[in-house]
Parts: sequence; C-alpha cells; structure tokens
Amino acid sequence: KLRAYDQRDDRAFDDLVMLASMVCEAPIALVSFVDDEEQWFRAKTGLMIDRTSREVAFCARTVDAGVTTIVPDARIDPRFAANPLVTGEPHVRFYAGVPLRVGGSLPLGTLCVLDRVARTLRPEQLAGLEALARQVERLLRLQVTTAARIRDQAALIERDARFASVIDALAQGVVVHAVDGSIERANPVAQQILGLSEAE
Repeated sequence: KLRAYDQRDDRAFDDLVMLASMVCEAPIALVSFVDDEEQWFRAKTGLMIDRTSREVAFCARTVDAGVTTIVPDARIDPRFAANPLVTGEPHVRFYAGVPLRVGGSLPLGTLCVLDRVARTLRPEQLAGLEALARQVERLLRLQVTTAARIRDQAALIERDARFASVIDALAQGVVVHAVDGSIERANPVAQQILGLSEAE
C-alpha cells in the first residue's frame, strides 16, 4: 500500500529534503516510508543507502510514537546505542523526525534530519522542519489524488470505447444524444439509413 507513494517522477521531494537539511543545518535529510519489514527513502540528501531494515530504523520509532521524535545523542540513548547505524556508517549521533500522515491516523513515514555529532534543534529549526513535513504530506496527498484521477479517466475512456463498439455492432440504427439534444454518436447503420455521416 505504501508503494503508491513511492513514485520518483518529480524533484519536489528532493527539494524539500534539501530545504530540511539547510533549515536544520544537518548533513542528512530524508523522506522515509516504514512498513512492517523495512524503511526506504522516497527522497534523500547526504546518504548513500536507499533502505534499511525496520529494526534499525530510527524513523520506525517516530512512526510508532506518532509524534515528533528528537534523539540528541544516539550513543548514550539505550534505544539506539547498539544500532549499527550508530556504531558504523553513517555514524548517526543526532536524529529528529516528524511523522507523515496522509489520510487516517497512522503515520506512513517521516521527514527527518540526522547528524554525525550530538546536538539538538533550535525552536525555529524544529518549527521549520514541521512546516516542511506538512508540505511533504500535501505533496503525497496530491500524488495520490492525481493517480486516482488518471485511473478514473482511463476507466471512463475504456468504458466509452466498449459502449461505442457495442453500438457500432448493432444491426439497428442508433443515434445517441446528450440532454441538450446535441448528437454524440451515430452508428454506421443509422448513418446509412439517414444518408448522413456522423459529423453531419
């Protein structure tokens, strides 16, 4: 289900993680999605990997808590001290993540920033990160709405094509008109009977 949001067709998400990195003065920023098994990144800056297991994902804690999560120093936090992302590359010390909600109450991922030194966010940086997370949520909603409209439009085109093929195959003359009386379609038999083309 989360894969519906994982489309890499524009740079808007990349721009937002770049802004998050700049606002929070953090070398790493991510839009992450978290499911039952793994975490993967819809957009990222400052990190080479594309995914991690859920069990080592800082963002999984944010998703589970459903609130903004800040870890000032992961090396002394018992939840993360033995985490391979802390003890090895990318040597995470600081983490701040804002949960992303798109319909329903359960978060599907986060907008987060990470650093390799222990620190925290200034109030204005936290406010900026949360504002950017709201923009990520809006983009995700727009993405889903647009995809649904495209599917609906394709279904209507397919339905109209089936209707037209049935009308054209009838042995009777059929003229279809709109509520205002304008003619929308005339099958070949109707055109022959009336001696008019469909356009006429």
